[in-house]
Amino acid sequence: MVRVQLAMTEPQQVMADFWCGGATADTPASLWSQFAQVVSARDHLTEENDIKLFFALANALFDAGIAAWDAKRYYDAARPITAVRYVFCDQVIRAYSIGGPAAGLRQIPGTLWAPYQLPNNPTLPFAEYVSGHSTFSAAAAEALKRFTGSDAFNHSMTIAPRSLTLDPALPATPVVLRWDRFSDAACEAGLSRVVAGLHFPQSDLAGRVLGQQVGALAFDKARQYWEGIAA
Repeated sequence: MVRVQLAMTEPQQVMADFWCGGATADTPASLWSQFAQVVSARDHLTEENDIKLFFALANALFDAGIAAWDAKRYYDAARPITAVRYVFCDQVIRAYSIGGPAAGLRQIPGTLWAPYQLPNNPTLPFAEYVSGHSTFSAAAAEALKRFTGSDAFNHSMTIAPRSLTLDPALPATPVVLRWDRFSDAACEAGLSRVVAGLHFPQSDLAGRVLGQQVGALAFDKARQYWEGIAA
């Protein structure tokens, strides 16, 4: 995780800031609900289809939270901040510290290592495995893909210069976040937590698998309700 942080590019910093909520503090559930609004407008959905879309999506997100937090409580895995500080406790490393990303990379004791997050909230108060962002996002992407009948999203957002919450000096120039597919957005959401130092890669990958399964089941259940065949 120390090497990952040192290798962060500006686009990755933008990605990490966006998916952690940025200035709006949006959660993954909120961001994916906004994406669904984009889909509704793009596909000119009727009121009836809007109801079906958000019914399926909301339940996929809700169930993703249940599944992810069940795994978190079961495995009770340590987050990178705990592991890095333990492994590098007697070393000096180059990293972000308790001053946050705005203070820049510097030589610090390993016991002060911090993720790419605000200094007042350097990590999250629940277990690491699996990634909630990955689970929520994969579930939402699966529900949207099944509802629309395609993985095609074709949506983008431009992040203005010097607008990041985590480091207000960035980006130096506008950065475009583009998602050609729903699954691209889901992968980016999970990866953003790895490059930020909040999750290990296996938690991202396992969360994606779990989320896809949850999204498929939740969508199928929702479909049964609007078709009048739910048990």
